[in-house]
Amino acid sequence: MSPLPISGENPNISALQGLDPHSASLRIGETSIRIYSNRSTTQGEGVPTVVFENGLGSEIASWGSLLDRTAEFAPVFAYDRPGIGGSPPSNYRPTPLNVASQLRRLLSEAGIKPPFVLVGFSLGGVYVRTYAALHQDDLAGLVYIEPLDFTETRDETLATFVEAGLGEAEMREYDEALDHFGRENRSPPVIAEWEELRTLVLDSFAQYSQVAPAPQVPQVLLASAKADTPFARMSFEFDVWEKISSRHRLARQLKWILSVPDGHFSATTSSPPKIHGNDQDLVLWAIRRLVFPDKTMRLRRMIDNGRSDSVPAEFRRSRATYPVSSVSDDALNQLGYELLYLGRVEDALLVFKLNVEEFPDAWNPHDSLGEAHAAHGDIESAIHNYRRSLDLNPQNTNAVVRLTELEGRLAKSKGFRNPAA
Repeated sequence: MSPLPISGENPNISALQGLDPHSASLRIGETSIRIYSNRSTTQGEGVPTVVFENGLGSEIASWGSLLDRTAEFAPVFAYDRPGIGGSPPSNYRPTPLNVASQLRRLLSEAGIKPPFVLVGFSLGGVYVRTYAALHQDDLAGLVYIEPLDFTETRDETLATFVEAGLGEAEMREYDEALDHFGRENRSPPVIAEWEELRTLVLDSFAQYSQVAPAPQVPQVLLASAKADTPFARMSFEFDVWEKISSRHRLARQLKWILSVPDGHFSATTSSPPKIHGNDQDLVLWAIRRLVFPDKTMRLRRMIDNGRSDSVPAEFRRSRATYPVSSVSDDALNQLGYELLYLGRVEDALLVFKLNVEEFPDAWNPHDSLGEAHAAHGDIESAIHNYRRSLDLNPQNTNAVVRLTELEGRLAKSKGFRNPAA
């Protein structure tokens, strides 16, 4: 792993003694921010940087080993917001717009260029959502880890209390208890974040109407369906209300994320809200999905939009940057058959020919290209590819059957009698 670019490269970055070699202090004007930047020398060009946004009052260390595990396949950037963790306090107001603006400047000053995959936990989900709305062109994707529910209005909150046989009095009791919990034994910078969060919640996230619409980039939302530990004693049955509230929250978040063209939702019952502290593999799956998205969807769109000539170059770019396990002949094969079954034989031939060119020693691409040639009426080319497939895999019984059939048809078309008849 390569360390941070410190002396000689960026005079505003200085090492932090005794800490991880990937941690440093980045100075922006009068503000000093602790950052973590890990860029592996094994990563290919074009791999997005994964940028982590902490939850309320959380610091870099809260991600545990997730940062290092992510750095095994993609560049990583994380930081501590002012007054939290290793960053001294500053006089900025931690509104979502200010946090998003600061993050963009941090990335620029650290010499980290887009595209980015933003990962936000809890309140961090609000921050990355704001950044994405303002700077969509910077993004390759978004991962929300149990995000603060910015889809919920106050009327919807009240409706959950009503469904539990309660009302406004109980909702106010809950609000007051939650506010006390959010402030208790917290530092002034954390309380400042909490106050901004309270403003958002009590105003039904009306500030979101001031930013651009939801970004149309690939997104994954990871939600916990496991009941959290009550933070205070209530006069009502908290567990009953919490189950109703959780059900509505998951339904809203599912509806919202599926409104995104490439949105994915995963709810886990085995992990409390801090999913990255209990199920890192699930979080890594979500990050990988966006760092190395399924290229067949993009290739299909290119073909549908009349850009078939660009498909080979796009696929080869993927092979240059993706892990070997993420780019296989199976993906192209599936796309080719989708087109073939739709009767788009010419498009299917393009995909199958590319598959044979890219994976010449794999038997299945030759078999599939043989089928496409046969559907196109090119019997000789079909026979050629089935023979090659059989050479590579003598156990390919489909090729044996198809060769017998096609060679018979070819002989008949040329006026020869098929000896096997």
